[in-house]
Amino acid sequence: MKINKKELNETEIELTISIDFKDFKPFIDKSLEDASKEIEVKGFRKGQAPKEIAEQQINKTKLLNIAAEKAIQKYYPEAIKDLEPIGMPEINITKLADNNPLEFKAKIYLLPNFEIGNYSLTKIKKNEVRVEQKDVDQAFDNLVKNKDKLPKEELEKLNFDKPEDIREIIKQQMQRDKFFQEKQRIRNEVLTEILKSCEIKVPQNLVQIELYRTIEDLKRNVIQFMQIPFEDYLKKIKKTEEEMREELKPEVEQKIKRTLLLKEIQKKENISATDEELKREIDIFIANFPGEKDKLDMKEVESYIKERIDQEKTLQFLEDKVK
Repeated sequence: MKINKKELNETEIELTISIDFKDFKPFIDKSLEDASKEIEVKGFRKGQAPKEIAEQQINKTKLLNIAAEKAIQKYYPEAIKDLEPIGMPEINITKLADNNPLEFKAKIYLLPNFEIGNYSLTKIKKNEVRVEQKDVDQAFDNLVKNKDKLPKEELEKLNFDKPEDIREIIKQQMQRDKFFQEKQRIRNEVLTEILKSCEIKVPQNLVQIELYRTIEDLKRNVIQFMQIPFEDYLKKIKKTEEEMREELKPEVEQKIKRTLLLKEIQKKENISATDEELKREIDIFIANFPGEKDKLDMKEVESYIKERIDQEKTLQFLEDKVK
């Protein structure tokens, strides 16, 4: 395998990968063998015709393309083993002919290199989390007024003959909500402050991927909660989908910058999920899918959960710096 690397810009490179015919031929032979099994020739049972006869009915161009796809699946990961690509590559086959090397180009997007400059978190202060009794009383009064609207299973959990118990439940929930809000405020301010010291060039393929996810999530929410087609929603807000994409772009870019920043801090501070943490969270995740463990891609599950734990530990590391 020969590899030629061309840098397009800070976050994009193009690899030209050439596979010798002797290494490509086994993929052609295997594709031919698989195709022959599906060929029906008069006078022979399906897949039983002699190889020479079966070959005459196989589209050679289609066969070579199938073989090329399989070869790329093997050799592309080997070609990028020393790189850290993000997202899917753009692959184009540039040379494909029998008795010749296979050549393809792969446009790859890389994480941007950036330095975290000097920053100070002294301006960010933690606020005391307090729940006022008047807020608890108001929430209790609203609950009593609207208890007939509560679902039966929720209503059965509450004993209105013991109002103080209900008030305590309300207070605890308010405390949890306020604690979470304060936690999010601190983390957002910390990331915003550190980002001021960085210059991060966001790869455009990441922006497009995240924009697509954001729009798709919005479409699902509109259909589920507003119960109208997404096209009607766009008419209602007097915007096209493209206009919405442009409006969301700065927000999406900021979100990606935060994710990249967290990854860099995680790497710099050597923050990582322990085996015990990973096992515990995987067990909790699997418990949500009773009887379906065999259907789960456990490598994907482990990767997703590890990334989630790493990110939370990094955020907690930053939050702990605020006094």
